[in-house]
Amino acid sequence: MCTISHSDGTLVTFDRLFANIPQLKFFYMSCAQNSFSMFKRDTFKKLADILPLSKEYSCINLSRLTVGLDDLTEAFDFATVTDFLLKNESLFIFLGFDKNIPLSSGYKEIIENFIAKIIETPPKQIPLIEFPEFENSVYYDDYRKLYDLRK
Repeated sequence: MCTISHSDGTLVTFDRLFANIPQLKFFYMSCAQNSFSMFKRDTFKKLADILPLSKEYSCINLSRLTVGLDDLTEAFDFATVTDFLLKNESLFIFLGFDKNIPLSSGYKEIIENFIAKIIETPPKQIPLIEFPEFENSVYYDDYRKLYDLRK
C-alpha cells in the first residue's frame, strides 16, 4: 500500500496527482478503505479542467491515457464522477467495485441508472464499469455490446 501526502500529512487529492504528472500514460489504483478521502466532491470536475491543459504540454496522445480504479466500495461517491464520465472524450476509464463486498440495492440502482444514460446517449469514451452481480442487470447485455463496439 502507498500513501501520497503533502508535507503537512494531508492526503494529496486524486486530481492533484494528475496536475503534477502531465505525461502520465497509465494509472491504476486499487482503492483501500482509507483512500477514498482522495476523492472530494469536485475532484473529477477539477480533473476535467486539468486534462485539457495537460494536452498542451504533454507529448502523449491523451486518447491512450488509461485511468483505472479498482476495489471500489460504497465509500466511493459514484455521483461525483458521473458528469466527468459523460463528458470525457479522451481517457479510458475503468471503475471496478470489489466483488467480495456486496453493494446495497440503492447503490446498484444509482450505477444502473447511470449505465442506462450511457446506453441512451453514449459518450465519446464509454467507461468500463464492473460491480458485483452486474451480469444479472437488465442493462448488462446492452451495455456490454455498446462497450465492446467502442473505438
